[in-house]
Amino acid sequence: MLKQLYGAHPYGRTVTGQPADVQAVAVADLKAWWQLAARPEQAVLLFAGDIDAATAKKLAESAFGDWKA
Repeated sequence: MLKQLYGAHPYGRTVTGQPADVQAVAVADLKAWWQLAARPEQAVLLFAGDIDAATAKKLAESAFGDWKA
C-alpha cells in the first residue's frame, strides 16, 4: 500500500524494511557498518535504577574497557 501511494519515495517503505532487505545484507556489510558507525567516541552509555557512579563505571569498564576506536 505504501509503495502504491508514494512510489520510490522513502515514504513508500516501512521503517523496519522488507524481508528482501534482510536477505540482501551480507556479513561483510554488517562488519563494514560496525567499523564505521559503532564507535566508542560516538557512544553513550546510560544506566537507570538504583546504581551508584562507582558501580556503573566498574560495569562499563568490564564490558567495554577494551573497545578501541
